[in-house]
Amino acid sequence: MRTPVGRGLRGLRASPRDVLAKGFTAALVDFSAQFLKSSQFGHALTKGEERERVVRDFLASFLPSTYAVMKGEAVDIQDMRTNQLDVMVYDRQRNSPIAEGESQILPIEALLAAVEVKSVLTKDALLTALAAAKKIKTETYPYNKRPVLYRDAGKPADGSARFMCCLFAYGTDIGGVRGDWCRSEYARLMSLVRDSGFTGFELDRIYVAGRGMLHPAEAYVIFERGEHADAGNALMAFTVHIYNFLERENRRREPAPYMHYAGKLEKGFVALPTDVNPAYHLVKHPVRNGRMGHAHGKRRRDSKGQQPPA
Repeated sequence: MRTPVGRGLRGLRASPRDVLAKGFTAALVDFSAQFLKSSQFGHALTKGEERERVVRDFLASFLPSTYAVMKGEAVDIQDMRTNQLDVMVYDRQRNSPIAEGESQILPIEALLAAVEVKSVLTKDALLTALAAAKKIKTETYPYNKRPVLYRDAGKPADGSARFMCCLFAYGTDIGGVRGDWCRSEYARLMSLVRDSGFTGFELDRIYVAGRGMLHPAEAYVIFERGEHADAGNALMAFTVHIYNFLERENRRREPAPYMHYAGKLEKGFVALPTDVNPAYHLVKHPVRNGRMGHAHGKRRRDSKGQQPPA
């Protein structure tokens, strides 16, 4: 007989299904293997690119196929650009890049989440990630509005965008047992936030492989439970948090306004004769009022210099 599952959080399982848990345990082992494998490259840039690719491939394998996971940058209609982002996530069915190649350039309205990838989490690495996230969240204008740093539960969307900015690190320069590590890591982050003029909302999640996931704004950590069969639970939380954000935020968003990026498409406008076109006078199109030849309420003349009938 099946046990009924109640509503709300009380109806959730106390532990994940084996098939899901084992998948994340395997992913954690794979991260370690890929990290060691990338160490064979002598050039630091090549090492970094390989490690970024592993994270992108992992997220792409977990997220629904509607989401694209790429590296690149985002730009708003005022040409304010983000930093080069190791991982960008956007809905490929609703939006597309402005430019595409090894990296992509997205309109800022298409960007949903970004992940900075670090080999080792250090003070300098944190500062770099905080600054990159701040630029996304405070210096761009999606839909010609400031992004919001957080949404109050239950409040409807107001047309503003929110971005999720995360940091994934393969390791950290802070040692110690789990409890000591997380307190020290959190203290270092909060010190940088206070001393460098950040708000604390820049980085939504910080995951350190084999250690755990920090949620700075809510002030808690989820540890990896162990090194063997039950490892990967914090990685699972990190990934599911990203997925949940994507699903919520994507539903609130309008598609990217590509016409705004195209600018004035009527540059080079030339009027053609309307007296030979029987369809022209059957439809009153609002766009015509702003076109060349209609300035100040004047009606456009045809090729013979005659005004069309009102």
